[in-house]
Amino acid sequence: MDATREGRRKRHGGRQRSGWKRLGAVLALAGVSVATGLVPPVHAQEGIDPPMTAGTLRLRSDPPGALVILEGEHRWTGIAPWDLNRNLRGSYKVIAQLDGYEHWERTIHLVEGESRELQIRLSPKSAWEAGLRSLLVPGWGQQYAGSSGKGALFFFSAAALGGGLWWADAAYQDRVDDYRDARGAYLSAFDSGSVEDVEALRGEMQRAEGKADDAYDRRQVVLYAVGGIYLISLVDALFFFPEPSRGRFVLSRFGENGPSLALEPSPVGEIRLSLSLGGRGGNSR
Repeated sequence: MDATREGRRKRHGGRQRSGWKRLGAVLALAGVSVATGLVPPVHAQEGIDPPMTAGTLRLRSDPPGALVILEGEHRWTGIAPWDLNRNLRGSYKVIAQLDGYEHWERTIHLVEGESRELQIRLSPKSAWEAGLRSLLVPGWGQQYAGSSGKGALFFFSAAALGGGLWWADAAYQDRVDDYRDARGAYLSAFDSGSVEDVEALRGEMQRAEGKADDAYDRRQVVLYAVGGIYLISLVDALFFFPEPSRGRFVLSRFGENGPSLALEPSPVGEIRLSLSLGGRGGNSR
């Protein structure tokens, strides 16, 4: 009986000690999370900006999530919303970039010890401007819209077909020259040539004419292909223009519809690393 009670005490005591260890681990993890910023402070949870200290440059973008670059005496890079507590001074060029939005740039002058807030309002890119660019150069509109791979495909396809059109036109002009020479010889034979010579030259003229017709058809096929690339690039730029991202800055993309790695702000003011699997896959943060 005593042995049984003693065993129960040990088991109960072991559970209590195990419970205290778990509680201590949770509290330690919570402390580390708060210290490292994994858990946002109260003002971030409530969506309120913290008070600025002296020498703080506060950068906010609309929409949030823009990549902000400061170039001056030093170079700084961050994702808005961003508070840079470095007591900067002098002139700095501020550059903001976000997928689906126009490039933003401005020069500011900072005074040492003074706090400043800079609001960056980004303008979404236009499908009409993308279409105009693709009308001038196939693929330029896709490059403007952020689809670099698709833009390169259109551009190099048009360049290759353009080279093919130049070759096909040169070959057609040569066949036309051959036909004209054969026709001139055939007409000249009527004055001094024999009937056999006239018939032979007539056959050569007809063969030259057939070759010129074939060269013309090949040139037209390549010409239509070039026009098709222009048309497809224009339609794609106008009617398949991507929607601007709402505060999502893509760091790396693997293919047009493949996985992408991006930074995006959370509703509580954090910046999270987001992995999109592409297609119908979800996001992982």
